[in-house]
Amino acid sequence: MRTYRWLAIILLASLVGGRLRATIVEVHFEGTVAFGTGGIAPGDPITGHIVYDNTVVGFPGPSGTLHDAIGVLDVTVGAFSYSLNGSPGRILVENDSGGSDNIGFSSIPSGMTGPSQSGFPPDDVFVTLAGGNPGLFPSSNLIDVPTTYSLANFPQNNFILFFTSGAVFSVLTSLVAAPAGGDSDGDGVPDGEDECPDSDLSPTVVIAGCDSGVENDVLETGCSIADLVAEIAAGAQSHGQFVAGVATLAAGLAEDGVIEENDIGDLVSCAAAGP
Repeated sequence: MRTYRWLAIILLASLVGGRLRATIVEVHFEGTVAFGTGGIAPGDPITGHIVYDNTVVGFPGPSGTLHDAIGVLDVTVGAFSYSLNGSPGRILVENDSGGSDNIGFSSIPSGMTGPSQSGFPPDDVFVTLAGGNPGLFPSSNLIDVPTTYSLANFPQNNFILFFTSGAVFSVLTSLVAAPAGGDSDGDGVPDGEDECPDSDLSPTVVIAGCDSGVENDVLETGCSIADLVAEIAAGAQSHGQFVAGVATLAAGLAEDGVIEENDIGDLVSCAAAGP
């Protein structure tokens, strides 16, 4: 953790590639069974609740990257209810040029608890949520999957649930994913952890009308670079102090890999050009 000081204390965590290291994501979904086996019939309702940590590093899987990141995986299909049991479940994020991207949630290797279907325990469960949108998954890294998404983000509303004893094919009617605890400003950091709950999310850092062209990344604290510049401006006693504060901030951001070295001059130039 690096600490920048200029008239006020600004906390900035080291980031990967200058991007937000996001948070705990909570997913709720509902749907209706189209085809099922083992006592699950068409028309049966299906509901689910998944909680995962999208900061978990992945490892190669058969068709994408696997992440041992799931803390909660509860699924109810008709009269059958299942819950994750044991070690964390896995997320598969698949990204390929053919556009068959999807995100899958699996109980493997920890298994599920719940009633048997057709005499088989539900120890292996794999859930595929509404896949087919290469724009939602820019890579197979879990951290690149947005922390906020809904059914509207997918071109398909299919839901597939694989059990040891068979499969359930359903149509989703609702799918909502968001950071646990809410995210009122939409920056990917839950309100309870957000030091800047009303962030400036402009695409680039604009200082007193001067567009620096520097990407306005959101940091782990929930503050964007523009938010930090605004904090410096609010506490500065003179224009010179403000420019020096922006220079100190920019140098630290570059050292931590949040911005490029040549971005320092762009930020300082805009700060100097202001009133």
